[in-house]
Amino acid sequence: MSKFPEFRRRLEDVLNTFWANETGVAGGEYALLLAVIGVGLAVAATTLGTAITNAVGNTSDCIKAGMSCTPP
Repeated sequence: MSKFPEFRRRLEDVLNTFWANETGVAGGEYALLLAVIGVGLAVAATTLGTAITNAVGNTSDCIKAGMSCTPP
């Protein structure tokens, strides 16, 4: 007798149990959500930092130029 049918049935049972198991899904989803939020915050901070740097630079240039400066 071949042991292959028994092995196949047991392998299918293990795989079905593995695919049906949803333990840890919530943790993975939270990790993904935190990663997306973290990337969004990093992009926002970088963009805001660049905007502030440009504004301070423009203000400094206007102060140096005196009354003839028109802000961009």
